[in-house]
Amino acid sequence: MLTISVKNFGPIAEGSVDLKPLTIFVGPSNTGKSYMATAVYAVTRAVEGRPQVPYTRNLQRRGLEPNYRNQWDVPVEVTDAIREWVKSQDGMFWEGKEIPATALPEKVYSDLTESTRRVLEWLRNDVKQQLFLTYRGNSELVNRASKPEDFQLSLQRKSPALKVVIDLIDGGEFNPQFDISKASESSNFIEFWGIDQKRNEEIFSDIYPEFFSLLRISAAERVFEGLPNSSYFLPASRTGIVQGQKILAASIIRQSALLGSQRVNIPALPGVTTEFLSDLVSLDKGLMYHPHSSEWDNAISFIESNVLQGKIDLDESAGLPYPEIAYETSAGKFSLDQSSSMVSELAPLVLFLKYLVRPGDLLILEEPESHLHPAA
Repeated sequence: MLTISVKNFGPIAEGSVDLKPLTIFVGPSNTGKSYMATAVYAVTRAVEGRPQVPYTRNLQRRGLEPNYRNQWDVPVEVTDAIREWVKSQDGMFWEGKEIPATALPEKVYSDLTESTRRVLEWLRNDVKQQLFLTYRGNSELVNRASKPEDFQLSLQRKSPALKVVIDLIDGGEFNPQFDISKASESSNFIEFWGIDQKRNEEIFSDIYPEFFSLLRISAAERVFEGLPNSSYFLPASRTGIVQGQKILAASIIRQSALLGSQRVNIPALPGVTTEFLSDLVSLDKGLMYHPHSSEWDNAISFIESNVLQGKIDLDESAGLPYPEIAYETSAGKFSLDQSSSMVSELAPLVLFLKYLVRPGDLLILEEPESHLHPAA
């Protein structure tokens, strides 16, 4: 279970939340519920795809030239240490087993620890970027009684151990705490290598760095174990966005045609709103369909039958410039601008569940009761 804590974040002086399969924030207005939800979203969005981050992502930008000689960006001394370790092993010892990182030479494990620390450093920077996009820098991110240096966001988990503290002001050493001792990789590599010294060493020269690259991914997956695969945020402003998406989309399409010929001004939107709108307009039944469990389908059916009393889907009729959201009942099919605010409120939830969100993802639904009759 991951605990996310904040200090001096918007109206929140200090608070924390345990990220569980179902978490509900309840409280008066202007107490920081949306701020805390945004903090959770910023963290989980930053985690997405993190195990696959290339090792040298930021090194190249800083003009550093590490001593690498292969496509997996593994230091030469690490490759050499793995090669010597392989030569010292009994080829049958690891057969059919996982090779734990702790069984490898200290040099290899130390470099694996450093690569994981870099991944967490990128996580920190991406969380900050996500918050800046939402709150336009520090202006609304830190409450008026505090300074940017007073802000703090931290992640903590007991098992596997993880503790990361995120400040807005860079400076000093970044020293996250984490446990990668259970990182491992398949012993198939040992079987493929063999210990036969007669084999041509050049043939297997890329196997060693590839093995270490896979260990890096295993270590990052260990650090982020149990966290959401993908994250989606349905903001409180979704009703207006959904009802006006045709106007927004048409405006953007018209302006995009002018790119290169004249200056185009598109108003800036908060990060979560931009991402919600992007997810919404890119929904595609053909590209994004995935099979559901019966429980998942039953939940969607319950919302449509018992709350909406009609079905929500994408209308991909010929002649439409892009798919539109349609509400279908026994009385016919209606566009959202012909439907009630309750339908517009719940339409994105239904569509996200149908075509975007998968088991293991995080879905944040802000103000779930908005525009709903008490019975609904």
